[in-house]
Amino acid sequence: MGKRNTIIIIFTTICVGLILLIVIGIMTFKITWSVPVKYAVKEEDFSKYGEFILVKEVHYTGTGWSVIGDENGYFQEGEIQDVMLIGKEELPQASIPENYNVFLCTVEYKGMVEHPAFVDKIPCYEIMEWNQWYPVYPIVRTDRLLPQDWYPQDYMTENDIPFY
Repeated sequence: MGKRNTIIIIFTTICVGLILLIVIGIMTFKITWSVPVKYAVKEEDFSKYGEFILVKEVHYTGTGWSVIGDENGYFQEGEIQDVMLIGKEELPQASIPENYNVFLCTVEYKGMVEHPAFVDKIPCYEIMEWNQWYPVYPIVRTDRLLPQDWYPQDYMTENDIPFY
């Protein structure tokens, strides 16, 4: 009977330890996903940013980005155009196609440039500083392990921005 009690105590200790490790792991994950790095801009606040462009990631083009709007609002389907974004800062890109965030970028227009993927020249904009691009609300997460409700939609975290 002594051996049996010892085995039960060891087994219970191992189970409790595993449960604690799982809980600590989930809490650590939750904490790292809840520290804001870049806050999202809501559409009603666009006017606060002066002149800007709205860009969205696309995978059917050579540049990877399309301009989908500006300070006058979102473009109609036929007005959306591919764009070259250059500068010191890169926007975070999704790992799952068709699950893309929209970004508001205050940029400097650099003119029309040639790109090997296009016959015609395309517009080129420079993003110069960390504080010149903002995710547009709601933030879409691409690499989710837990339910969407566990992730914030009004800001990006360090996990969303790999170059931070």
